[in-house]
Amino acid sequence: MERNGESEMNVRVEFLQKTECYACTRRQAKAAFGDLGLKWIGLGHPLRHFRFDRRTQARPCLVERAVVCEAAYSPQREGWFSAYAMRKEIYPLEAREEFRDRVLPAMRRWLQKQAAKPDTAVLGYEYLLAEWDGTTHHFHTFTWR
Repeated sequence: MERNGESEMNVRVEFLQKTECYACTRRQAKAAFGDLGLKWIGLGHPLRHFRFDRRTQARPCLVERAVVCEAAYSPQREGWFSAYAMRKEIYPLEAREEFRDRVLPAMRRWLQKQAAKPDTAVLGYEYLLAEWDGTTHHFHTFTWR
């Protein structure tokens, strides 16, 4: 999300077990975010599964099910996208199709909106999470300050 249009985006994909999948492929992620100048795209990288760190555990959060992916934007004006490994029995093909058609474009729009903010409006690390409840995806946002 560099303003000068140049980017050194790093794409990293970790191997999966046969019983796991990602919500999207590397190609789909690059197609959705490749021209945004993200710092990196990670499928299973840097973490295979989502977890809050100690700074956010004490905060109330509405996340109840499996977090499929996250998009983030930092005060340094860097964005990134992470998809997490999901068990195939709880994340079927229909979920991946909905992810490709609805979630990836929504995350792209959110990242573009974050990049368009003036410097004074970026108050911390902004996150957008996508959660799968077994029938549909839900979005959650939060900020680390």
